[in-house]
Amino acid sequence: MSGRLDGRVALVTGGGSGIGAAACRALAKEGAAVAVTDLSPEAAHAVVDSIAAAGGRAKAFAHDVTLPEDWERVVEEVEAAFGRLDILVNNAGMTTVGNELMSHSLENWRRTLSVNLDGVFYGHRFAGPLILKGGRGGSVINLSSIMGKIATPGAAAYCASKGAVLMLTKAAALEWAPL
Repeated sequence: MSGRLDGRVALVTGGGSGIGAAACRALAKEGAAVAVTDLSPEAAHAVVDSIAAAGGRAKAFAHDVTLPEDWERVVEEVEAAFGRLDILVNNAGMTTVGNELMSHSLENWRRTLSVNLDGVFYGHRFAGPLILKGGRGGSVINLSSIMGKIATPGAAAYCASKGAVLMLTKAAALEWAPL
């Protein structure tokens, strides 16, 4: 541990697997206390256990990023558990491929946009005030994809959602820079 993030608290969505789990472990290795959120409480707890085994500090939270009420609850629970929030990693996402645009189901289209885009928006909306409350700045990291810049046949919903995350990130940066 280098201690670069000692005293900092990070919240990582989709932290129970893949890139999210790796981000949780890396943040903890640098000294941050980590709120591991995931749809799967079991997956989140497994990551928390691995962080604890390595000497880090983390807590698991069941979290559906598509639900504003889940965001409100998780942010309140993170503040209660850690007293602050300094870093938000909007990682939760889903991939949809093999869905020809003209026959792509509306249900799948909406679910993809809800997870990949609305979840990021809600992260800004609900976690942002807690980050600002800390008074020492913070970081928001939104994960997108090259497919947000380069289209791929059969992945219109995914491409649209990830392109929108890129623009949301730029807009948020411009709004929040003066803060």
